[in-house]
Amino acid sequence: LDLIQNYIVNTYSQDYPSGYTAFSLPSTDTDFGSAITYSLGVGDDIYVYLNNDTLATVLSPVSILIYVSVILESTERQFTFPITILPVETSEEPITIAEALVVEDGVSVTLMGRILSFTNHESGYLALLQDETGLITVTLPYGKSYYDYSMIGRNLIVEGTKSTESGRVMVNATNYTLTDTPIVMSAVFTPMTVSDIYGLNLYDLETYGKPISLTGRLIQMDYTGIYALDLGDDLVVIQAIYTFDNYLANYVGYEVTINGFFLGKQTLSSSLVDYYALAYTSYDY
Repeated sequence: LDLIQNYIVNTYSQDYPSGYTAFSLPSTDTDFGSAITYSLGVGDDIYVYLNNDTLATVLSPVSILIYVSVILESTERQFTFPITILPVETSEEPITIAEALVVEDGVSVTLMGRILSFTNHESGYLALLQDETGLITVTLPYGKSYYDYSMIGRNLIVEGTKSTESGRVMVNATNYTLTDTPIVMSAVFTPMTVSDIYGLNLYDLETYGKPISLTGRLIQMDYTGIYALDLGDDLVVIQAIYTFDNYLANYVGYEVTINGFFLGKQTLSSSLVDYYALAYTSYDY
């Protein structure tokens, strides 16, 4: 047991870079046939993902204790070893989303958060980003092709310029880095009507990123991926993209509920836009 403990501590107790994806701890000892299990302290599972051998991306150093249990025949040994996750390097001092929301337009900011929703947007992509202080929308330039559902739950580090458009605060990214593997996200979606949506205050920051849902009969407008929810007195147009076109086609004629996040007015239009993320692979509903 001493040999096993010394091997684990000496091998794995070290500093690791942010977003490290090879944090693979042994579950057995091949020399002695012992069974080895690991656990974390309260709250540390947001930094160490034991189920997929990944460490989180952090903006300041984080020290973690890994708890180890080794069973050899009928004897158990418990011990701990420390690791430190090193911060990712950025050209500017990172700030929180809450801080980014109130800086002057045109100011350069650096921030990090988890992607709640992701979609095409004019000349690039638009991501809804969340940290422990709030939500903000981020525009990313084209350069790589992304499938929406593969982005949800990933960490995004953004360097860009803050702007405000029709009440919506945005960071227009000049540089960005995707880190970590996706984690399962959760949200509670509030049922709304079209009248409810039009009644939202576009100049209230609490409005943006609000999880909402609409229920109606799904109809197909044409054969280019345009669908709509028939709510009786209203039609809500849905633009299906990528694989979601075929996914929605299976439910034409049925009453369906669409969940998504309110993002306010479209930049090039006076109408309200309903960006809905069919994030069926990354959300726990």
